[in-house]
Amino acid sequence: MLPTRVVLSLVAVAVVAAACSGALTSSVPPPVTRPTTTVTIAVDRNATSSGWVPVSFGDVQISVPATWDITFGCPTGPGSVYLGSATKDFCPLEVSVNTVVLATATSASFPSASPGVVNHIPIEWLNPSDTAMQVPSLDASVDATGPLAGEVLGTLTYSPRAVTLAPGASPSVPRSWYRVSFGGLSAAVPRSWPVEHQADWSLGCSPINLSLSEQQVLLSLGTTELAPSCPDLSSSNLSLPTYHDGLVIDPGPYGPIPADASFGPCLHIHRLRVCPTTTDAYGVLVLSIHVPGATRPVAVEIGLAGSGITARTILDSLRAG
Repeated sequence: MLPTRVVLSLVAVAVVAAACSGALTSSVPPPVTRPTTTVTIAVDRNATSSGWVPVSFGDVQISVPATWDITFGCPTGPGSVYLGSATKDFCPLEVSVNTVVLATATSASFPSASPGVVNHIPIEWLNPSDTAMQVPSLDASVDATGPLAGEVLGTLTYSPRAVTLAPGASPSVPRSWYRVSFGGLSAAVPRSWPVEHQADWSLGCSPINLSLSEQQVLLSLGTTELAPSCPDLSSSNLSLPTYHDGLVIDPGPYGPIPADASFGPCLHIHRLRVCPTTTDAYGVLVLSIHVPGATRPVAVEIGLAGSGITARTILDSLRAG
């Protein structure tokens, strides 16, 4: 039986570096006004079969069996997901079974590519056997072989991040929500979410060691930086993480945005200039928010889970105050 090997290419995974903090001095594109038309994309949650879990990064989401893991070396378990690593290219074939790699999209030209559609998303098949595809609109590519290849390719859908940032009107804030204010910003969140305060920004050791380990609001002053001694991840295998909705606000000099961060198109949201990074940590939308009159942008993380509607509602609820 052929091994299953899936390659999903998206945005660059400078996640360990992106977790490192720094002054928010990077240049950002000029802001654009968010259109108020109807949102035309959605996460196809039916694409995730029973016993499988969604894996999203950038604007793309696929699903894999829940028994798979995240790897930073050659896979050793029933299946593995790489985060922006080309390590799999150097792994022996006999251990390169059931893998998914999330990294930057390829810029190579494929003369034999033919157009296609997967779950209403336009793609380009890169070979006659339909085992590799580009997703130009989402800056991604997927390469799959083996017995589960067709099933994995068939789970392709938009990620919660894509839905959160898509043009169009957002849902009204539910009446059960309330507003939390910190660092010159105000945002609406579910009343059931606990609120945690911290003075320091704590760095994690892994790209999947999210700031949001549960549905919560985390308010960090970011006055100092706590950097633990991290182990070598080159041969580590970690359990697939669970996505959580949530909100992090950090107005200090240390936080989730590095000094060399790159940014996508900025948005105008209620007089705020909201600039998403293009190197978001796994499962969160990372934003540099410029508040009128403030000397320093405020770093914000919004958890990306489920359909992305909760994250979208929080994003559009942002105000100065």
